[in-house]
Amino acid sequence: MKIAFTSNYHGQGGTTSNVMAIANVITMVHNCRVLLMQTHFDKNNLQRSLFGLSTMNDSELQFDNMGIDALLRYSKAGPITEKMIHDCSISINKQKMNYIMGTEKKDRIIYEQEMLKRYLNIIDVMDQSYEYLVIDTNSCDDDLSQMILKEADLVVANLSQNINVIDEYLGCDRYMQYLGKTMFLIGNYNCNSSYNLSNIKRYSKSFTDSNIATIPYNVDYFDAQCDGKVLDFFARNIESKKGDSNYYFIKSIKEAALLIMEKELCCRKVV
Repeated sequence: MKIAFTSNYHGQGGTTSNVMAIANVITMVHNCRVLLMQTHFDKNNLQRSLFGLSTMNDSELQFDNMGIDALLRYSKAGPITEKMIHDCSISINKQKMNYIMGTEKKDRIIYEQEMLKRYLNIIDVMDQSYEYLVIDTNSCDDDLSQMILKEADLVVANLSQNINVIDEYLGCDRYMQYLGKTMFLIGNYNCNSSYNLSNIKRYSKSFTDSNIATIPYNVDYFDAQCDGKVLDFFARNIESKKGDSNYYFIKSIKEAALLIMEKELCCRKVV
């Protein structure tokens, strides 16, 4: 199932942070196979948070035959296969989750043109090969992002508690046309805000008990992202018990992931 994470403001709703949290819980708690990818031309925060590659240059990475760029090259020669996807990805979480590295191309226009032309053929094979294809999309109205939202089985809208951000999303036709297949996720959530979950639900009829969840701000998780140690963070904390410092954070992610999976199942039945 294709799940596209999006936002109307970069950085406000913690989109990439939420993507990593949800993907890790789906694999580690629900034992599902996940393929994780991003379509950003730049701002490869997903890659850096998972592997800490921010200070390494291209020659040090030695991933010439991996990532979305390799898949785009292969797609020019013939049909993409499940083996190609596996060979072009990095296996993590005991091989339950695979990560497709973002582009290293220097020309945004060339990259986006190639993605627009070949994306559908590539994700069809990805979708058939994994239980969940989780996509971190750009926070902008480019043609590629809009195509991804259109083709996704489920859209996860990452919002903040800033009422202006919420208003803009709910008032934007290009997002709200997908309301029936949208799950709302409030990132960096603070329960002490006047705009807590209960009040946000009352704010708009677009929100229901079954389509909105929260992921609170957590300083340990923030540091793990900065240090490129997100995988280690979840390995240490996924089984947190009541009284542990990160228990509430992990509990919230588990609840959000379950709601997303249930929403995805409902969308699948409708289709």
